Amino acid sequence: MRAWKVISHEEIVLEEMKPKALSEGQVKVKLNYSLITHSDILAFESNIQPEPKIIGRLGVGMVSETHESVTNFVRGDRVLVSPYFVCKECFECENDNEHLCSNLKILSENTDGVLSDFVNITERQLIKLPENVSDNDAVFIEYVAHALNIFSKLKVQKGEHVVIVGANCEGMLCAHLALYYQAVPILIDTRADRLQKASEDGVYYAINSAEDDISSKILKATGGRMAEKAIITSYHDAHFLRVLKFVQKNARCVFGMLGKNEAAIDVSVPLKNFNVIIEKSLSVYGVPDGFRHLVSAINLLANKSVKIKNLITKEVGFSEVDKVIAELKKTQDRFVGAIVKF
Repeated sequence: MRAWKVISHEEIVLEEMKPKALSEGQVKVKLNYSLITHSDILAFESNIQPEPKIIGRLGVGMVSETHESVTNFVRGDRVLVSPYFVCKECFECENDNEHLCSNLKILSENTDGVLSDFVNITERQLIKLPENVSDNDAVFIEYVAHALNIFSKLKVQKGEHVVIVGANCEGMLCAHLALYYQAVPILIDTRADRLQKASEDGVYYAINSAEDDISSKILKATGGRMAEKAIITSYHDAHFLRVLKFVQKNARCVFGMLGKNEAAIDVSVPLKNFNVIIEKSLSVYGVPDGFRHLVSAINLLANKSVKIKNLITKEVGFSEVDKVIAELKKTQDRFVGAIVKF
């Protein structure tokens, strides 16, 4: 068994490990595809590394072996490995609210991930994949689920305008979902290449914040009303106050952050931003994951309701993970997906 393990600050090795016997309720999965995400790069960059950790937040593979206690999976099943690991012991878990687990762990963030050729995982963390969802699409399921969770907070209606700040994975998928719900996405970013890809996917309003007068363009697009909804996606340097000015009174605004954002720890929010929230009677939400929407995300992909092609940075082999992480660390493409093929 081989696994990519971060052993210290910006030091990652491909380590040979002894196979582990399956415990009760566990399944052995042969990984076929994974995705290098921001969580993996943060683990690589971290100056605080208490112990070596296998990275890899997302995985798609085939069941190769099951413990005798497992009844829901058999050898040969193609599965998604969910990144969420609940404790099953806290108050929320015992009351069927596992998405609110007080001790929720996430692969690659605070427990070992799946960037290894085989992984032993509990059957509770596996979801069977239909044949009409490709492996390339399947590794983006958590991103799609996160976008669905964002829209569950927004409560978007047909014809409404949705300002989306950031043309990263989350932003692009939110733009696709806005179109799916027959709303009007207004995608804002500084990267012309990302905006061009969004335009190719049917996003009519793709605004370059480095070149365009954003407010006047949004005002024109919305017929002078400004937007009813707004989404600020992960790891984007958008100015909070400006975003609040893009929406009308009684609007809903969501901060959609998938995983940790180390750069945001010391960010202070000026009091005037809260004044705008109060004056406009805005509803503001934070959405950290897509836990409850994984199955719905699979259905969307099966029905080809969202597009994945333009989200892919590159496809690399399993042996190239260290080089790719070092490369993505230096570029804005760290916010988009690099697919790992085993």
